[in-house]
Amino acid sequence: MSVSKQQTKIEYIADGSTAVFPFLCQIVNASNLIVKVKGIQVNNYRIAGLNNPLGVKIVFNNAPIKGSQVILEHVTQSNLSNISYDVIDDTNIMVKHSFPDAIVRTLHDKNADNISVKDFGAIGDGLTNEDNVFRKIEETLKDKLIDLCGLTYLVTKVYTGNKYCNGFFRRKDGTLIPALYHSMSIRSGRYIQAIGQDALSKIEETPNGAIGTNLIAIGPRAMFNAINVKNNYAIGYQALYSMENGVYNTAFGFESLFSNNGTGDNVTGSRNAAFGDNTMRYNTTGYNNIAIGRNAGQTNVTGNSNIHIGVASGAGDCPVNFDKKIINTFPTDKNNCVAVGASTLFYTHSDGHTALGDKSLQYLKRGLNNTAVGFCAGRLLESNVSPTGKELTNEKANGEYTVSNGIISITQPNHGYTSGFTVKILFKTGILNSITADYLWLVINVIDENTYICTAPENIVGEGTTLVVNYFSEIDSTTNCNYNTIVGYNALASGTTAKNSTVVGAGALTSGGKSDNTAIGFRALNFLGENGNQIRNTAIGSRAMEFMIDGSECTNVYNSTAIGYKSSVKGSNEIQLGNSFTTPYAYQSLQLRSDIRDKTDIRDCDLGLDFILGLRPVRGKWNIRDDYFDDHKIQVGLDENKQPIYKTKLEFNEADYLAKTKKRTREHEWFIAQEVEALCKKMGVDFSGLHHASVKGGSDVYSLSYDSFIPPIVKAIQELSKEIESLKKTNKQ
Repeated sequence: MSVSKQQTKIEYIADGSTAVFPFLCQIVNASNLIVKVKGIQVNNYRIAGLNNPLGVKIVFNNAPIKGSQVILEHVTQSNLSNISYDVIDDTNIMVKHSFPDAIVRTLHDKNADNISVKDFGAIGDGLTNEDNVFRKIEETLKDKLIDLCGLTYLVTKVYTGNKYCNGFFRRKDGTLIPALYHSMSIRSGRYIQAIGQDALSKIEETPNGAIGTNLIAIGPRAMFNAINVKNNYAIGYQALYSMENGVYNTAFGFESLFSNNGTGDNVTGSRNAAFGDNTMRYNTTGYNNIAIGRNAGQTNVTGNSNIHIGVASGAGDCPVNFDKKIINTFPTDKNNCVAVGASTLFYTHSDGHTALGDKSLQYLKRGLNNTAVGFCAGRLLESNVSPTGKELTNEKANGEYTVSNGIISITQPNHGYTSGFTVKILFKTGILNSITADYLWLVINVIDENTYICTAPENIVGEGTTLVVNYFSEIDSTTNCNYNTIVGYNALASGTTAKNSTVVGAGALTSGGKSDNTAIGFRALNFLGENGNQIRNTAIGSRAMEFMIDGSECTNVYNSTAIGYKSSVKGSNEIQLGNSFTTPYAYQSLQLRSDIRDKTDIRDCDLGLDFILGLRPVRGKWNIRDDYFDDHKIQVGLDENKQPIYKTKLEFNEADYLAKTKKRTREHEWFIAQEVEALCKKMGVDFSGLHHASVKGGSDVYSLSYDSFIPPIVKAIQELSKEIESLKKTNKQ
């Protein structure tokens, strides 16, 4: 800079006719000029040429009297130590840069371009409270760029009235908050647009062929590391931040596709589209992926050809750790998955799934090729498996903690854990809660039955309370939920182990079953459990096999089939066609298999005339107990939104049954099963046509196989035929 040479004072003797007096001095403000005539300061004039480097002209209203002394004086502000003096006005020290056409400015104006907290007396040691300094800055200046000089300032709040940069605010709890204001940076090149501090910072202005072209980066550090790239679009703070190699990627949102980086083959780390904060945050070499919604596809690292649409779809657990950084606790690498809806395929790291509907297949981890359509469809499958494939226990427990010297000590009475277990823990209160309010998965070491420990940063000291929601051991889980097809609201929503099953209908097979079950219809197989041998059942029809014939819940049957509305079975290994009002019709009779190659231990039937004569044929009307079961809804708990959960239960109307209010009108011919049972006991025989389901754990219902009476009837006829032949011979004699 150079300081211009100018007059500071000049004297004239008036000639009585001249009213204009030149003054070779740049006058910025009129207050910097003193005009005296005959020793007295006057103001009957105007100034022509304010702020002109060549000087001004003083033009009097009337020419001064002949012979009068006229003094023009430029006044500088010399008493800056006097706090009563107005130091905010421009001073009269002029500065100018040395480059051509530079303008002259006051030194005060030039200083105002660069304001730092030091101008207000700030210390910046990170220990002295400096709220007073920043309050003064906020009261004095608005929306100005303020340099923190690379230091740390202890305050009780973060100040935002100005644009603070190059330093840190420190809260009383030790939290450091960076002052990150950067003025907008704009670059434009051949098919390149970069807006934001350090956006596309490593791309050459002149691209090399197609590389480095067709790029749009908007936001601080968007595509920060991009080098061997083309046809990429990043909008948001640090979107596509890590990518050195990659083509045809689109990232829209805070740190979306943050870790994405291919190997330079124009395939890996390419052709991904991510819309929403943290979408596909940890994807590195994965390609052909789409993620829409906050945190969607967040944990994927190398997986390909996946679609995640919905908040937290495929998000996994990525909490803020003790160092205040987001961590990918359980990276995933699934392929060829489609998930649409909030929290769909949340933990999954296996291939070939389709999940459509909020929370569908939410807890699936490693099962293969499942399809779920509907709200909460298949939600809890593999919820008893950890993200690492270990046995997971879902159990809540409260505790207390202290932390110091890099160790967190947690007191939780009778915890039941073993060293090496991993717990999912929330630090509900205290110093650790102020650092992170997220659930963390931590590996523990057990001290005793009430205490366990885990590690933390050395500088954290404090105490508080904890909540553990689940934990897993080092034992591999045997659960694999493969090849399920689930369609319907809450279909297979509560089951954890089902595989090879087909479920279609709202509330169908809700509790899951074990394997190879088919449930088609509203609430079909709704109560089938998964704690036994619940396999190979087929229920087709609204509420088919929801209940047993005796009104109890159908929870523990296998290899049974029920077809029709409210069709039910007595037990396992049965087929039920229709309900109590259904009459089966067919054009051909039912063919019963009777191949000798399928039979053994064959002997003549020993049930004959005596057995047949012991039977009592009867006529009567049906008064079927099934008709007297009424639906009742009972509250069994509260859901996660504290709304009542209801369960349908059948109750037997004993009074109506005894009054026979629903007996049928047509008479039928039967045998009575209990009478047949008494006859068999009397004769000491086991008749295959008599069935009592309770014998094998089924319902208390008797039935008869009328085709089984044919062999004894034939035997009886044969016996009668012999007697007739014998009588004929006797008569001839």
